[in-house]
Amino acid sequence: ADAPLSTALGPMLWTGSDDHTIRVWDTNKCACKAVLSGHGDSVLALSAGAGGTSVWSASSDGSVRAPFTSTRVVTTMI
Repeated sequence: ADAPLSTALGPMLWTGSDDHTIRVWDTNKCACKAVLSGHGDSVLALSAGAGGTSVWSASSDGSVRAPFTSTRVVTTMI
């Protein structure tokens, strides 16, 4: 199931899903702005970084990825 996360990255909502992706939604336009992939299994948790300017994700594949920001996606796996 999707787990919404609100951040200070603008009027966006982030959701992690069973389809192994993270979606970034523009809440003003009610539209999907981006689909981010990289996890090998369901995305179980999303967490806003300090100041709400980045998003960390955790998956049932055992990985934590960090960070997703408003301007770039870093594919560092922990």
